[in-house]
Amino acid sequence: MQISDGKTSLEEDLMWSDVVVASRSSGLFDATLAGRRAVVYTAHFPAPEDDTFLSSLPSITTFEELDQ
Repeated sequence: MQISDGKTSLEEDLMWSDVVVASRSSGLFDATLAGRRAVVYTAHFPAPEDDTFLSSLPSITTFEELDQ
């Protein structure tokens, strides 16, 4: 697993990433448009219920769940 260092743009990060994990972020929409797997991280945030797009994505509470 590699995590972005935050020094590059989202567009650059999307070029090398296979999956994008975030809590409620428009970056998940960008990831989907770029053909990347987008996953909502809900360990410290409730699962999105009021947003049709975010609630359509898979969600995880631990990063180990990405292997499943």
